[in-house]
Amino acid sequence: EDNDPNVRRAAVEALSVLPRDNVDVVYSLYHKLQYGAAEARRAAIQALCHLVSPGSEDAIKVAALGLRDEEPSVREASIEAIKSGHIAPKGHLRAFSEVLQHVQHGYPATRQASLCALPYLCPAKQEPHTSVVPALVVMMEDTDWAVRRQAAMCAGQLGDRLDERMMQSLHKLVEDEEGHVRQAATKALVQLR
Repeated sequence: EDNDPNVRRAAVEALSVLPRDNVDVVYSLYHKLQYGAAEARRAAIQALCHLVSPGSEDAIKVAALGLRDEEPSVREASIEAIKSGHIAPKGHLRAFSEVLQHVQHGYPATRQASLCALPYLCPAKQEPHTSVVPALVVMMEDTDWAVRRQAAMCAGQLGDRLDERMMQSLHKLVEDEEGHVRQAATKALVQLR
């Protein structure tokens, strides 16, 4: 929790020499995510990538906690960790389920962060992930425009053009009051053709 960002960065890098999947180290990261300052929480997520095996329960648990964090930089660090494949490989069912649960979290920023991370855990687009579609349909009606936009973007990446509910929701978003949402919906419809 040093005030100097260079010291914090060096500390995160130094953690990479510790053994992977050490219970005490992972507990320390989890504890830091619960009680540390924002910079320390972000650093804990960044260190996680070096300290756990992809797909481990601990990796998923800590990354999910980061997705729920009130600080945007911590959520972003969790998304980046998920995108990198250090949390779980693409298609990992447990990680996918955990992130999918967060898509309907009470906090809009958590919903948005989870939607952003979801495509990196789903199988390839050639196999539409039908379990995602109902959540995407709900999120495309969210009161927060950033969540609606992210849901539309996610639909373009993961959706099923044969799902009538999803396509109706995307067509509805083309008329959204927010320009960013309209753009994302239009692009999603093009992707799904």
